[in-house]
This record gives sequence, structure tokens and C-alpha cells, in this order.
Amino acid sequence: GAAGTTGAAGDTGAAGTTGAAGDTGAAGTTGAAGDTGAAGTTGAAGTTGAAGTTGAAGTTGAAGTTGAAGTTGAAGTTGAAGTTGAAGTTGAAGTTGAAGTGTPGEYSNYCSPVHWAYMAPTPQNANDFPSNVADGNLASRWSTGANQAPGQYFQIDFGGTVSLTQVVFDTSNNAGDYPRGYTVGLSTNGTTFTQLGMGAPTTPITTVAFGAAQGRYLRITQTATFNNWWSIGEIRLTCTVPGYTQGQIDPFDPQYWKATASKSGAGNTPDKAIDADATSRWATGAAMAAGDNFTVDMGAPALISGVTYDNGGGTDFPVAYKLEISTDGTNFTQVATGAGATGLNKITFATKQTVRYFRITQTATTGTNWWSIYNVSVQM
Repeated sequence: GAAGTTGAAGDTGAAGTTGAAGDTGAAGTTGAAGDTGAAGTTGAAGTTGAAGTTGAAGTTGAAGTTGAAGTTGAAGTTGAAGTTGAAGTTGAAGTTGAAGTGTPGEYSNYCSPVHWAYMAPTPQNANDFPSNVADGNLASRWSTGANQAPGQYFQIDFGGTVSLTQVVFDTSNNAGDYPRGYTVGLSTNGTTFTQLGMGAPTTPITTVAFGAAQGRYLRITQTATFNNWWSIGEIRLTCTVPGYTQGQIDPFDPQYWKATASKSGAGNTPDKAIDADATSRWATGAAMAAGDNFTVDMGAPALISGVTYDNGGGTDFPVAYKLEISTDGTNFTQVATGAGATGLNKITFATKQTVRYFRITQTATTGTNWWSIYNVSVQM
């Protein structure tokens, strides 16, 4: 704001009167200086001038170039390895888990007659059935029922592949009926046979040995003419099943079965009914009575169509029986009842059943006859 006005100067003192001329009078004294006026009051502050307009923004400078990357610092030196801690103590060994309850692995033992089928397209004497060659009884036989002639043959279908190294055919119970000439052949298809041996026997027991050979069909062919029948009492083989693993079982094969009974006579134990010996037997050893029973554990479940038992041709068959089956040996289901008969007793189911255990129980009481079983088998 404008500066305050300076106070007016003090009045100059009036001039002294001029003295008479004469001497010049003394110069009048200079009047005292007027008092300095009081300082003017400061003027009110001037109003603030309007703000200047903002200058236009300066243009942005070009971006600076990026500086070159700094060089990577050298890797630090690896620190010294820490000392290995003391080994922890080994934990106590875990307890072995309980053995699994599963059944053993299964296979088909094609070396067992339970799987065999026979072909003998030559004449056959009545009751001299082909299966007699594998019943364990030399007193039974297969025979042609006619004189020996070239081209007659006896054939076994094992049901699957086997490996053979020896074949024995035994006619010692009918000593004159051995073949006067033969060939032995093995085939995979039942049509084309590889010859494994040939000969002209002079004794009732003929043994044919050869290097291991595999096949499904065995054929013994008659090559000579002779005025005797040709008979085979028993055939015995040195036989294995390719691929068999130790511990596997065949539930159809009695060699893997276990038999038990409610009672047994001395020397006539249950195993005698499943030993493939047609001359041995299981027997009660006392007059049969209601409740007597005979049980077989086949070792593993199998689908079967029936059970056959043989009392040996005598009178030791059950007067009446029931047949029960089970998969666990505890819970049994009745599937058949009937009356026993001399010889073979074949019990056939209406439909196939899955069975591991079967039990035959005597349900009647009779005189003094024992109950005997010479052989028992299942029907596939």
C-alpha cells in the first residue's frame, strides 16, 4: 500500500528583529527545530493481487535410457557342510500280518483221470469200459472183445496239454492180451499224431520211454494180427502239466482232497475212499446207524453236477442217505436224498452247484452190515 505521508515540518521560528544598524546584531539563533510529526499510521495493506495464471505445463522430457544391467555378483562360497547328526535308532520291527485267508491258487491237473475222455472205436467187450484203464484196479480192463488186428486203437483226451516222458500199459491180469505190435503217438489236435515209440512186446507189461513231449491226445495203435483179444488193465504215465506252480490245487482231483467220517473201522480210514485204489475202502467198522456220515473237503470251491460213490459191489451201501453241500464247511444245504444200491451210486443235481464240501449221511438203521465206500468222485 502507499507509504504514510510525512508529517509537516515544524514552523520556522520568526526571524529576529533587525537591530539598529550599528553593529550588526548577533545573528539570531536558529529556531529550534520543529518537532518531528508523529509517524503516519501505516496504510492498510494493499489487496493481494490476483494470482498470476499458471504457466503451461512444461513438456515431459524424453525418458532416460535404461541403464545397463549391473553385472551379477559372484556366487557366494558354499558354507561348510554341517556335521551329520547321529543316526536315529532303528524302530522295532513291525509284527507280521496275519496270513491271508484266501484259498490257494487253482489249476487243472490234466494228468489226473478225472479230466480224461476216451475213444476206442474198435469193438468193445461188455463191461470192459475204457475208463477201467485208470481205475486203479488191475482186475478190471478195457478190451476189444475181438482178435487183435492192425488199426485198432485206444485213445485218451487229457482235456488239456500235458508233458509226457513215459507210458506203461499193463495187461498182467489178462496175460495173453498184450498187443503183439504197437505204436504210441501224441497229438495237439486229435488228428495229426507224432510217433513217440513202437515195438512188438513179448510180456504183459509194456513200457515206452521217450524225451519229454507235449500234447493233449494220446493214441496207442495195434499194428499186428493175433488170435487173442487186445486188453489194457491199467495205463500209467509219467506226466506233468506245463505251467503248474507249486502250491496250486485242482479241486476236482482227489489227491488234493481231505476226507473225514463220524467213525471208522480199524485200517479202514476215510482217506482210503479217495486214494485211487479200487481195492481199499473206508468203512464204519460197525453196523451202520442213522447219523453216520462221510465228508470230503475238495480244497477249493468248484462247480459240479453231482457226486458218485462206490460201495465195492457188496451189500455195505447205505439203506437211506442224504447228500449235503457247503462252501464253508459250517453251513450245509441238502441237495439230494435216496436209497443206496450195490456198486456205483450216482447222485446228479438238477442244476450245477458251487461246492467245496460235500457230506453223505446215513439216515436209516439196518441189521449188522457196515457202511463202506471204496471210491468217491464228483461229476463236472
